[in-house]
Amino acid sequence: MLFIYIFRIQDTNMQLKSQQNEFQRIQKELSHLQHELKIKHRQSQVFSQRLSEELMSIKDEVYDNFQNWISLKGNLTVSQKNKLCLEEEMKNLKLLSDAAILKAQQIQTSKQQEVNLQARCYDLQKEVLDLQCQVEALGLKLQNTVTKMDNYEEMLM
Repeated sequence: MLFIYIFRIQDTNMQLKSQQNEFQRIQKELSHLQHELKIKHRQSQVFSQRLSEELMSIKDEVYDNFQNWISLKGNLTVSQKNKLCLEEEMKNLKLLSDAAILKAQQIQTSKQQEVNLQARCYDLQKEVLDLQCQVEALGLKLQNTVTKMDNYEEMLM
């Protein structure tokens, strides 16, 4: 009878150690994901700020070039050279605009990754709480078994 309780204690103890190891592994993973989330969030903020600045700059350049274009177009003595230069500038602005759109898409992707990481962190936190409850339950079970074993030892003596 004593061997059964010893075996149960050892089995419960092994389960407890296994749950503790799993708990520690998940805590490390959670910490790593939270760190990644902070980095992604900072990157997202930096990208958003840069994109806003670049878009404002592009908007100003487009406006200035548009004003120049209107001014030149109204003037019948516009030279072909100036026209070609303005067309080239418009092409360059189009390229800049396309690059800004690409950066905006990258920021959106980064924000989605941030949302995914937050969801993963939430899931891991939930799993950590579940494991903590299991560890507490196993601890109580172990304590209960030890108490029973002590009672049986007292009865045998």
